[in-house]
Amino acid sequence: MPELHDNQEEKLKNIYKKTQRGWPRLCLAGKLQSPIELTNKFAYHVPFPAITLKNFHKIEKFQIFNPSDTIVIKLPNVCYCKRPKLSGACLNKEFTLENIHFHWPSEHVIDGIRYDFETHFVFFDGRFGSFQSALGRPNGITVMAILFMKTNFTRSNNFKTLANAAKLVSKAGRSSVCDKPIDLYQFLPYDHTTFYCYQGSLSTPGCFEHVNWIVFKNTSNISIWDFKNLTTIYSRIGQLIGSNNRQLQKLNDRIVSIRDVV
Repeated sequence: MPELHDNQEEKLKNIYKKTQRGWPRLCLAGKLQSPIELTNKFAYHVPFPAITLKNFHKIEKFQIFNPSDTIVIKLPNVCYCKRPKLSGACLNKEFTLENIHFHWPSEHVIDGIRYDFETHFVFFDGRFGSFQSALGRPNGITVMAILFMKTNFTRSNNFKTLANAAKLVSKAGRSSVCDKPIDLYQFLPYDHTTFYCYQGSLSTPGCFEHVNWIVFKNTSNISIWDFKNLTTIYSRIGQLIGSNNRQLQKLNDRIVSIRDVV
């Protein structure tokens, strides 16, 4: 894999930023847009209950595809009752997993630090029947985010499995099914009792608002080589996706809460 010079890396990072100027109007004019900067100092400490996760066991088979700007994971042929679900925290209902996808570098910034990588678990309110029906509905969507640092060691093989599968879909529009297992729990940071909650939006077009965000304060790890392999993907016009994180958005009048276990 050829190495990029600093000026080449900066050029690639600017490509995605420039495309954001042409996003739909809500992305530019909305008042509840994501991502935002999070900080313990200015967050309200709230005694939220712990996060509850169901069916976050080992996944034996998954679909992986490249829509042109990230890698997306879905669980094909899994009945609704067995799909991973999220509740507790700042939520008052149960949400069902729609997909997992990735951003690099991280979209959220915590206490002034932007991390190398961010994983989004996207859920929808099962009462609406589908992700598409829940879009734009107040509190119809929840995104759970984990931030990662590049390191030489990780305790999980998840990213190695995904990085190998991603090689098959490096070109935009490609899709594949991987029958090697991944453990969804192992995406989570070792300590996942502390997290931020706020009202935001999807961070990709069309930036639908009134999305519940849960962002873990503690980070996890991704190996340097898994990071390089997983993020070597190309757009529909053949450009390497050097970065795919959205720019930070204004907080406006929103309140950010944190569950901080002492």
